[in-house]
Amino acid sequence: MAGIIKNMNKFNKEGNKTKAFFSVDTKNFTINDCKLVEGTNGLFVSMPSREYVNAKGEKKFQPIIWIKDVDFIKAINDEAVKVYYVNQNPPDESDIPF
Repeated sequence: MAGIIKNMNKFNKEGNKTKAFFSVDTKNFTINDCKLVEGTNGLFVSMPSREYVNAKGEKKFQPIIWIKDVDFIKAINDEAVKVYYVNQNPPDESDIPF
């Protein structure tokens, strides 16, 4: 599954849970507007969705893409996290000024 994540644009705005936008590109289809989001258990992939207001006036999100294959979702998530962390190594101890 390597190489399915394309055009990752990191979005590291302070306080924002969305960390990056990207596309999933396979031999048979492409899904644009995917997000990598910081959750309580770490980073996860959020598929494209649309916002709506329900009858109670609450803001909700409806997925546009629903992938039922759990293994495929896990592969997308693992690859997206891997691509996100490329070139984001923790600082070396010699870089710490104290």
